[in-house]
Amino acid sequence: MEDRMAAFDPNDPALTDLGDWLFSAGGDEQEKIRTAREAFGRFFLTGPSLSAPTDSQRDAFDSLIDNFASRDEVELHYDLPYPKWKFLHHLTTRHGFLLHGSRLALAELEPRE
Repeated sequence: MEDRMAAFDPNDPALTDLGDWLFSAGGDEQEKIRTAREAFGRFFLTGPSLSAPTDSQRDAFDSLIDNFASRDEVELHYDLPYPKWKFLHHLTTRHGFLLHGSRLALAELEPRE
């Protein structure tokens, strides 16, 4: 990662120009896609390979979710022997949950103005 980031300056105005161009309407969309893939490949690490949970993992995840949903608690205590990111992925893709980074229990989410 350090090799990729050695020449990277997050304050470089060219980076702002690149972002403006990538996210502007119109233009050569295929060129934008190629450029974005190249930039992401140079500056970001790839995530873990996603695979569907096994039947035993899915059963454990669903059981934990069902037990949590049937109580009035706001904190879910994860103690399963499977990677937490797999559980979070399952939670969002199969059960429609939205994750947020706040440590507060939120009753309602509103868009910012």
